Amino acid sequence: MNRAITLSIVDQGILSAQSIVVSLLLIRFTDAEAVGRFALAMSAFFLVLTAQNALVGTPLMTRVFGRSAREQAAILGVVCGFDLWIVAAGALASAAVLAMIGFDTVLIASALGLVVSGLVRELARSVAIATGDMRACLATDAGAVAVSAPALAMLWGHVAPEAACLLAMAAGNAAGVALFGPRLHIAARRMAEAARGYRAYFDFTRWSLVAAIADEIQNRSVLFLVEALRGIAATGIIQVGRLVISPLSLVAMAWGKVTMPRMAAHVRNGERARAVAIMAASMGLIASLVIVYCVPLYFGWSLLEEHLFRGRYPGISSIVLGWVVFSLVAEPLRPLAWLFIAMERLRELALVTMTSAAGALVLTLGLALPVPLHAVLLALALVQVAFAVMLARLAFARTHLREVAT
Repeated sequence: MNRAITLSIVDQGILSAQSIVVSLLLIRFTDAEAVGRFALAMSAFFLVLTAQNALVGTPLMTRVFGRSAREQAAILGVVCGFDLWIVAAGALASAAVLAMIGFDTVLIASALGLVVSGLVRELARSVAIATGDMRACLATDAGAVAVSAPALAMLWGHVAPEAACLLAMAAGNAAGVALFGPRLHIAARRMAEAARGYRAYFDFTRWSLVAAIADEIQNRSVLFLVEALRGIAATGIIQVGRLVISPLSLVAMAWGKVTMPRMAAHVRNGERARAVAIMAASMGLIASLVIVYCVPLYFGWSLLEEHLFRGRYPGISSIVLGWVVFSLVAEPLRPLAWLFIAMERLRELALVTMTSAAGALVLTLGLALPVPLHAVLLALALVQVAFAVMLARLAFARTHLREVAT
């Protein structure tokens, strides 16, 4: 466990560094509209990634770790084979959405490269983590970052900056998986067989999919609604603020990949107290990380405004403050949802997430009124508080969790 945590911290550092570098390049050398286009392309990818994590990641994170090699191979053969359908459907859906928004051909092709390669890389990471091979996960991510850096240098200036970033990340993803990724147990000729075998998992994962989609609506609908109600430049300003604190969500999600399989294994073995302890420790760790990250951000803000933003993003300080407040609330609450996933109480998680997503949509539509952009971020933070309260009450309403907590 300690070795896995150490490798996970290194891996998270690599992912965060890449995110920060890409963010700084876009903020420093482009404008709000370019950042907005990049944000929409990334949002399309994350929407598909959400479906993959629900339908493929959930069974990998909860059903594989701690089982025999034979049992692991049987699960991986079905679940990873089914993932090919998700990759194909996700690519088609992303292309359709981005074409409707008005992206040009080069940008759509760049985004598709990221979608396909990114989904395969995430599958490789999930397989490595679920089977306890954090070394393969770290090698895959390190290889991806090592290739994407020179790829970005070669592409910069030849295509639009946002397209260069997307293509470079796609090249890195493909290289990382090809060179260092674990065996993925997939074969195109067995797609139909995998789909038939996956039926045994669908009753379990369908509620995970509903919860994941609702969570994406709750957290990412703001970008598409801002684009529709305020224009692409406003979307870019919102995303610039989000990019400043984006490493926090990356680290939190990566931490969840490591801890969730172990929480699920404890629950499966009747050790719910240990699963709850991991949840509590994770909440404290993530909250501490958010605070540690925000302290130098606060004291160095004047330097960022002078040398990075340079007056090109009006109102950016209030937007970043809004995202900081949102992160202080939302990120430390993630482990509570992980516990529900580990206990396979996905229907309850989905219903609560749908309720909070509906509230988030209603509040985001308030941008149709003459209110400042940062107001909707503060409102979304309140939605996260309500989400946590509903989830916590539901969790501790069950006698066995009350007993565990005491």
